[in-house]
Amino acid sequence: MRKAFTLAEVLITLGIIGVVAALLIPSTVENLQKRVVLNQYKAFYRDFTNAVDMFMQDNNISSFSETPLGNAELSLDERKTYFINNFLKKYLSGSDGEFQTIREKYMTNSAIHNIKPDYITTKGVAVQFDDSMWDSLFTVYFDVNGKKGPNKVGTDTFRFYFYPQKSVPQGAHQKVKDWDCSNCGDCCRPDLRPDASGWGCWQRIIQDSWQINY
Repeated sequence: MRKAFTLAEVLITLGIIGVVAALLIPSTVENLQKRVVLNQYKAFYRDFTNAVDMFMQDNNISSFSETPLGNAELSLDERKTYFINNFLKKYLSGSDGEFQTIREKYMTNSAIHNIKPDYITTKGVAVQFDDSMWDSLFTVYFDVNGKKGPNKVGTDTFRFYFYPQKSVPQGAHQKVKDWDCSNCGDCCRPDLRPDASGWGCWQRIIQDSWQINY
């Protein structure tokens, strides 16, 4: 007759299961979080690019430079107001107002970037309008899930540049892939550039066939 398991054997088995679970669960949770954020990112990117196309068609223009957003004599607040009222409110439903600042951690270092949203879409995307960078007309920051975590640059927070003839995610303006880290501190290779901010991860996700491979 087969004997039952002893208490010691049961405890050892449970211990082994616990160790395996401890090793696997963090990775599983991380992968799940990546998939959730990636789906939010893809949905927003689709909605946003469609909104840009519709704005151009409705106004019979080919560039934001043909709007007050291209007028360097206007203040940042004046251009922000135009962007919110004539673009965001009409093509990305949501609300503007005073919102709590979202403190975003950079990708691999301890520095903090503060996003003070100017607009929150109905899908929870936090949008911040900012002045020009890299010779762009203006810059827009997005946190694709707003206050929800991880609130991390390169994971759920990205930056978009609006040039006179095109609008592109950060990284696309570089002559080399932004994550190669050969000439840019905003790269998306934490293994090569531990001090990088990760802003270029938006472009990496797109060029990696919509995968988060970092």
